[in-house]
Amino acid sequence: MPVSFGVRGKALVAAVLWGTLLAAGGGGCSSAPADDDGSASLDTTTATGEQESALSKKCLHGLATCTNGDAGTTYCADLSTSNGDCGACGHVCANGTVCSAGQCVLSCGAGQNLCTGADGGAPYCANLSTSNTNCGACGRACGAGTSCQSGACVSVCSAGLTECGTSDAGAPNCVDLGSSSSNCGACGVVCAAGTVCSSGSCVLSCGAGQSVCGGVETDGGAPYCADLSSSNTNCGTCGHLCASGTTCTSGTCASLCGAGLDYCGSGDAGAPVCANLASDDGNCGACGHVCPTGTSCSSGQCVVVLDGGDSGGP
Repeated sequence: MPVSFGVRGKALVAAVLWGTLLAAGGGGCSSAPADDDGSASLDTTTATGEQESALSKKCLHGLATCTNGDAGTTYCADLSTSNGDCGACGHVCANGTVCSAGQCVLSCGAGQNLCTGADGGAPYCANLSTSNTNCGACGRACGAGTSCQSGACVSVCSAGLTECGTSDAGAPNCVDLGSSSSNCGACGVVCAAGTVCSSGSCVLSCGAGQSVCGGVETDGGAPYCADLSSSNTNCGTCGHLCASGTTCTSGTCASLCGAGLDYCGSGDAGAPVCANLASDDGNCGACGHVCPTGTSCSSGQCVVVLDGGDSGGP
C-alpha cells in the first residue's frame, strides 16, 4: 500500500536528503569566495601557456625578445643587425639588402662602397675608383671631357686636345681647337668657306710658322692651319696624330713622362699623370689598378703587407 505524506512530511524528507548530500560532498558544486560586496569572483592569477612561454625567455642585454607568431615561441634578436628583425621584431630585409644600424641597406660587393641617394634617396653601390658619377667620393661627378681613373677625374684626351662630343662609335672626339676648322676656338665653331682655322680663329690665310693642311674626316675635308712642330694632330706632317701619353715636340711625338714611368691620363688641371707601374699602389701593373687596403704594389703585383712593413707573396 502506498504511503501518503502530508506537506510537513514531504519537507522533512527533503531536508534529510539534502543534509546527506552535503555531508558526502556530493553534487560536484563548490562555492566561489565572496568579495566584500558579497559578489563571487574567480582567481585569474594563473598564467596561460602562451604567457608562460613568453615569460620563460630572458635575453641578454642588447637583445630584444621577439615572438614567433605561428608557434607562439619566443627568441632573442639583435634589432640592429638581424635581417629577419631589422629595427623591429618581424621586419624582414628584402633580397639584396642587409640590416645595418636597424635599417635595411644594400649589400655592396668587393671594391664597392655604399652611397646614399641625393636628398635621402635610395642607397646604391658605386666603385669610387672608376664611377664617373661617384669619383673618389659618393656623388662627385666628373665634368665634360673627363673620366674617373683611380678616384680622380682626368682628361679623356691627350694633352693639348679637347673633347668635342663623341664619334658614332661612342669614342671621345678629341680635337685641337687651335686648328680645327669645325671646332675653331671652341667646339662646334665652323669656319666659313675660303677661310682656315689658325690659332683658334677663322682667317683667310695661315700665319707665320703654320702650314695649310687639307683637313681630315672629322673636319669635313676643309683646309686648316697647323704648326707641324707642335701640333699633336699634325706632328711633323699634316694628319700625323701623336698617341696617348706623348706630345709633339719639334715635329716628333715624345713621351710626356720620364724614363721608367707610364702615362696614366691627365689630372684635374690637365697635367700628365705619370706612374711607375711596378710600385705605384694606385696604378699597380696597369693604369687605374688600385691595390686593396692592407696590400702594397711590388713588381707590378699587389701583395700583402706583413708586420714591420715587409711585403709577403701575392
